[in-house]
Amino acid sequence: MSDLIEIDERVNNLVIELDHVTKLIGEIKLGLPLVWVWTWDTICSFYNDDEVLMKSKQEVLNTLIAHSDKEGFSLEYGAEEHYEHVRDWLISTGLMKSCEMCECHPPRSIDSKYCEDCWREYKESDNE
Repeated sequence: MSDLIEIDERVNNLVIELDHVTKLIGEIKLGLPLVWVWTWDTICSFYNDDEVLMKSKQEVLNTLIAHSDKEGFSLEYGAEEHYEHVRDWLISTGLMKSCEMCECHPPRSIDSKYCEDCWREYKESDNE
C-alpha cells in the first residue's frame, strides 16, 4: 500500500511540475515556444562540451533571434536531426568552433585542444 501512495505522490508532483513548465513555455513570446525551448536546450548542451568553443549566450541568442525566420528549426524530424541542424547552424554562423577545426597552431598548453589565437578570439568576442 505504501508503494501506491508514493507513486500517487510522484504523479501528483509531476502534474504540478508539468503544468508549471507548460505555463512558462506558453508565456514565451517567440514563434513556436516549444521549438525555442528545445533549440535553446540543445544550444546550452554545447556549453558543457569540452570539445567546442562557444560564443557568449547573449551573442548566440541575438543571432538565433535574427535568423529565426530563415533557419527553420523544427521538432518534426526528431532529436538527432534537430541536434545536427543546431550544431551545423552554430558552426556555420561562427558561434561555435569544434576542436578539430582548431589545427592552425600548436595548442595553448598540453591540456588544451585549442591554439592561443582561436582561444583568444572566442573569449574576446564574449566581452564585445
